[in-house]
Amino acid sequence: AFQDILHAWRDLFDSTPFRLSYDTSIPQQVGLAGSSALVVACFRALSAFFCVPLSWLLPPPLLAQEVLEVERELGIAAGLQDRVAQVYEGCVFMDFDESHFERHGHGLYEALPLSSLPSPLFLAFLEKQPSDSDLVHSNLRARWEAREPLVIDSMRTFMELADCTKALIGAWREAEDDAKRGSLLEQLADVADRNFDPRLSLLGPHVVRECNIRMVECVRRCNYGAKFTGSGGAIICIPRPNALAAEEVAAKLAEMHCRLEPIRTGEQ
Repeated sequence: AFQDILHAWRDLFDSTPFRLSYDTSIPQQVGLAGSSALVVACFRALSAFFCVPLSWLLPPPLLAQEVLEVERELGIAAGLQDRVAQVYEGCVFMDFDESHFERHGHGLYEALPLSSLPSPLFLAFLEKQPSDSDLVHSNLRARWEAREPLVIDSMRTFMELADCTKALIGAWREAEDDAKRGSLLEQLADVADRNFDPRLSLLGPHVVRECNIRMVECVRRCNYGAKFTGSGGAIICIPRPNALAAEEVAAKLAEMHCRLEPIRTGEQ
């Protein structure tokens, strides 16, 4: 794929030997875009090796789309979002407006500064029983293309929740006192919960899997909002003002073979 993109430097690519190896710190098969990260890193490594900036070859939206095509060629079941987050490296608002997507082949993406994110935020993920994204994605596209009402309604709900989250993040950035920020954090936690529930209805507990449901229910009992980061295996945890301390939540999750880590934002 990189050779196809490197039109003007094709002879250089053909005549310059190299060996590519990799290592990763991303937990595997827990919905944290690990496969997309490897493909994006591969593109960046080749770009640096051949001294050809990726920005000369592809703008970020097209690079994300190219990564998706590579993953599909490799037989990886993939949605539209993972490689966008990896290409833009941070918090990204993604609008998959259907007419724009049909014209351009990709969504509308807006990078949000990490400094605008609320704090604290946490990531919880399974250390055993990894997620199976193939199972999650296996028939969802077919259901969408068949215009199944539940799928259409769920996607509309997710779109509305994304718009709501973006507005709340913007309000958090402008808030000047702790009381206002505490209220906004509680609203964000509510939005996270409202994201997970329709996903469970859409996919069913046999796809979402009991281990994921138990992880979400655990942090909810500790007064955190929770939603998947991807297809399952990891969740974003948003503490309400009267939530249990993170150390205590981590201990409860550890009993379920789950791990809790703080998310670094601009305020940390």
